Amino acid sequence: MQAEGEIASLTAHDVDELRAVIAAQGRHIESLQAQLQRQHEQLQRQQAELQQRKVEAEQAAAVIAEQQRQLEKMETEAVAAAAVNEQQKKLVQEQKARTTQLEEELEKCVMKTIWKHA
Repeated sequence: MQAEGEIASLTAHDVDELRAVIAAQGRHIESLQAQLQRQHEQLQRQQAELQQRKVEAEQAAAVIAEQQRQLEKMETEAVAAAAVNEQQKKLVQEQKARTTQLEEELEKCVMKTIWKHA
């Protein structure tokens, strides 16, 4: 009842001031709601961006893992190729040594033949 009495005793000027205050508070609330909505939308964009970055990071990790696997395979192939190359060098050296030996034996045979016919 006391509140009703206070409301009844308000002048038109007091009512206008209260309406102005209420309107200002309403505009402030609307402004805060709009700000909250913008922040919410920004947060949603950031979450979507973060999710996209996560997907991209996972894709990059998969690419890196595949490249690492290929690199390891290439390293294994390079080691095998180096071993084959060393084996081939060894065979070439052995072949050169055998060729030199055969040339020397041939030269001895030719010299013997020349001495026999001389």
